[in-house]
Amino acid sequence: MSNLIVPDTGKIAMAKVIIQAHQIAKIDLFQNNYTPDHAASLGLLTVANFAGYAQQTLTTPVVSPVLDGTNRAFITWDPVTFTRSGGPNNTIYGYYVTDDAGNLLWVERFDSPVPVNADGVFLTLTPKLTDMSQFLNP
Repeated sequence: MSNLIVPDTGKIAMAKVIIQAHQIAKIDLFQNNYTPDHAASLGLLTVANFAGYAQQTLTTPVVSPVLDGTNRAFITWDPVTFTRSGGPNNTIYGYYVTDDAGNLLWVERFDSPVPVNADGVFLTLTPKLTDMSQFLNP
């Protein structure tokens, strides 16, 4: 079997195709202690439910596909902020992104869970998509 090589220009072009093919639309926080893997699905994620929580919309990326220091193509969007205005308390373990059709596109667990347990507590994150999974055990 030969080795498949995707040149740097191809990585950027494929990232652009992903953006065009999927109207990436929604970003949510999940509150269950789930570690994403390659079998991740929406049914395994429990959406946050603290007062003031609302699903956010992602629009056009703010960074067109570029390469990072490891030669992976990546795309970023504007930061999104979720702010608690009341109970119940949640512990947020990460976020996930779905397209307009409700397909799970990617999920990311934070390095440390974030307690959202008082009014005014907020969580701001910058969605970022790379051209390959970052899961430690592919």
